[in-house]
Amino acid sequence: QTGILKMQIQEDWHQIAGILYEELHQLVPFAGCGIAMVDLVRRSFYTYDLSSQGVRRGEVCSFLPRSLEEAVRTQKPVYRRNRRELEAWGDNVGPERNSVLDVPFAGGTLAINSEEENGFSGQDTQLLERFAQVLSEAYTRLRSIQHQETLNQVRQAVWRMERVEDLRQVLKIMAGQLQRLEILFDNLGVQIVSQTSDPPA
Repeated sequence: QTGILKMQIQEDWHQIAGILYEELHQLVPFAGCGIAMVDLVRRSFYTYDLSSQGVRRGEVCSFLPRSLEEAVRTQKPVYRRNRRELEAWGDNVGPERNSVLDVPFAGGTLAINSEEENGFSGQDTQLLERFAQVLSEAYTRLRSIQHQETLNQVRQAVWRMERVEDLRQVLKIMAGQLQRLEILFDNLGVQIVSQTSDPPA
């Protein structure tokens, strides 16, 4: 948790994820480990694959597996103990994986998988939930950093304004920063209200 308090930039998230992998790997026997970042609104997700080689981010998938949606919506673990349960959930995992456990955190799920059926115990689930709680703290810290960076970018654009026309550049930067925060919108504009106009009758 000390690493979370030291988070200053977005790249520190990778370091936290790497530390989490190393610590978890010493306590739970798993074949693979990852973090799924879930967007319930867009019904999409992307993953961070964690391994001894480091942290690798995957591409955004424009669909949402039932298992991930269930875990995030209910905030409860979803454990598929064997191939039959994996197929029932519609999970698309390789034949070498025979059990998968997803535990929710603030941004999605923390997942581990095993080559064995019934690869994880109740104690493993409880341990993963503790790690997910720490991951939630890191995610909350990351979002706070992102929000502050976004506000700073917009403030700097405002301070550079010298003419009315510069407002277009401010809006452009604001739109880019909102997209960086993955905030959905179709259009962005500013409504100018004149204080000197007479109110409508």
